[in-house]
Amino acid sequence: MTGFDPSRLPTGAEGWDELVTWVLSPQGPGESDWLELKSAQLLENKNGWGRVARFMLGAANRDPAAASRYLEGRAVLILGVEDDKTVTGVGDIDPAHVQDGTGKYLDVDGPRWELRRVPVSGSDHSVAVIEVQPPELDKVFVCQDTGGGNRSGAVYVRRMGQTAEADYGEMKTRLQAAASARSIRADIEVELTGAAYSLAGMDELNDAYIEALMTEARMRHDGDNAGRLGLASYSSLFGTGPDRLEAVERFDRWAVERRGDWPERRDTLVGLLGQGVGMTVSNKGSRVLEAPAVRITVRQARAVVWRDPAEDTLRHSAFPSSMASNEYLPYVGALDPVDLAGVSPLGYPLEWENTDPDSVTVEFQPSALRPGQPSKIDPDDYVLIAVDTHAERVIVEWSATFRDVEGVLRGEITLPVVPILDAPQARQHLDSLIV
Repeated sequence: MTGFDPSRLPTGAEGWDELVTWVLSPQGPGESDWLELKSAQLLENKNGWGRVARFMLGAANRDPAAASRYLEGRAVLILGVEDDKTVTGVGDIDPAHVQDGTGKYLDVDGPRWELRRVPVSGSDHSVAVIEVQPPELDKVFVCQDTGGGNRSGAVYVRRMGQTAEADYGEMKTRLQAAASARSIRADIEVELTGAAYSLAGMDELNDAYIEALMTEARMRHDGDNAGRLGLASYSSLFGTGPDRLEAVERFDRWAVERRGDWPERRDTLVGLLGQGVGMTVSNKGSRVLEAPAVRITVRQARAVVWRDPAEDTLRHSAFPSSMASNEYLPYVGALDPVDLAGVSPLGYPLEWENTDPDSVTVEFQPSALRPGQPSKIDPDDYVLIAVDTHAERVIVEWSATFRDVEGVLRGEITLPVVPILDAPQARQHLDSLIV
């Protein structure tokens, strides 16, 4: 499948379906340090869950820099597939089964994993996909129990599509990298300020606006009594006789068009009413970090351009007060809708991208990070919209690399989600528009 990007972690049911389809295709990858395929019969073997746990341990002990090339550092074990990629499917399996089978071999802090059941396109079967966390530069995961073919105290690694116990050289390299990273990891701090916004109530707001405008137009018979929405007189807007009927039909078409383009106008309005997200990347250590490359991924969110209400005509962006300017009564002076597929370049070392419908990626590459001199990005670039209108927070993952520093540093933070209608400036502007 040509459209799948193996460097990205899939999101949503469609994304995981694309991954499985790509893996199972003739052009798909073979087993590697990030991918293993197993028949469901593995779980019927007395050592089956021990082998699953061994894969988890080996995947989490990979070299972080090498691992980052695929699935943003994750590894996957797909159950229900033969060695020749024939799909045999897997029966009922849930996270409790995985935890019961693997828990005794894993430490309390990991490796972390997630289980997904993915229907196979063109087949009556489903497969189970176990996703394992990215390696951590400062951590080595050790097997906690003997059994299932595993040895307590062993460190497992991935080699050419297989999991094996680390030899002396591998152990030395991994432990030295972990020891070195511990002093570096604490030196880096990534902070985001602001919030992602929920669109709860926005669609109802637009419906109420259209209905109010329609009601107001039909009630105003006298030009001297033009409504508070700034309508032209009833006679000039609708006319009389056949002209009136034609005008009413035009008005109805206008209402349909306004509901159709509301998603784009709504996003423009969010960019005006919402606060942008600010960012700070700090070097807490004692030495300059050269050529930093910081990647921030906001899950279950998308970005729209922040707009300054003092410079944009808010009324004409979403709730115009006059509709009598031309034949089809469209928005007057409406702003062009935001291009959500590719946000505009900013002209400095920060790039935003809506990587798919469910994620926003920010790439920040200043020349250096100096101790005591945080790199700050003002909240005047983009506003974040939460995909889930009921979410209370969104997950923000970050990774960072530096010249002459081995490995990849990673972290995870959260941003709160608040309704856009509760934004401090939102009610003031909206009240002036539709009250």
